[in-house]
Amino acid sequence: MKVHLKGGRRGSFEVTLDGEVIHSKLDTGDWPDEAKVVAAVAGRLAR
Repeated sequence: MKVHLKGGRRGSFEVTLDGEVIHSKLDTGDWPDEAKVVAAVAGRLAR
């Protein structure tokens, strides 16, 4: 499993999990919800 934070222009970034985008600040304009990111990682670990 690989969790990655990729920074971009204008303070934008994406949080990815095994190549799947979990959150995109550029798309949403918001910071990620910590609980959703943790739940996504936990769900992947449970597989």
